[in-house]
Amino acid sequence: MELISYLAEQHQEIIAQMLTAFDIWHREMLKKPYDYDEIFKESYEMIPKLNEGQHRLYIGQENGEAIGFIVLDYRGSEVCWIDDLFVLASKRNHGYGSQMIQMASELVRNQGYEAISIDVVPRNINAIRLYLKLGFDSLSLLTLRHDFDESYRDRELELFDFKLKY
Repeated sequence: MELISYLAEQHQEIIAQMLTAFDIWHREMLKKPYDYDEIFKESYEMIPKLNEGQHRLYIGQENGEAIGFIVLDYRGSEVCWIDDLFVLASKRNHGYGSQMIQMASELVRNQGYEAISIDVVPRNINAIRLYLKLGFDSLSLLTLRHDFDESYRDRELELFDFKLKY
């Protein structure tokens, strides 16, 4: 497996498909309605933004076939964030996500960063297990959200004596 830098002409279609699947997966996890064509159009529009400024998009490839992507966000001088990680459904549970995270970690470590962080949707228990297995065991930040309209978060957890929806 290798991580390669995104090349616009070569990868635009597969990245749009993967971004669409990524977005739909999150919406379905919350049982939130969606329009496939609208999401696909938005995915195409998002592609250039994932490789400009502080963001870098890398494609995970196995034998020349794209199997997923990882987006790194160089927010500061000490910590790099993994903004997004996605592996095609047909390629999951084969270690590709782990390999992409390990390769990204090595990349940012070699660039002089002292840590790599990742945000995770609390409902994504499989991802949480993976990240813990890979050494992501320090709680760094909590992101609190205020939904202005209907909330699709129908679960609660207690953390530090606070009740939070997820």
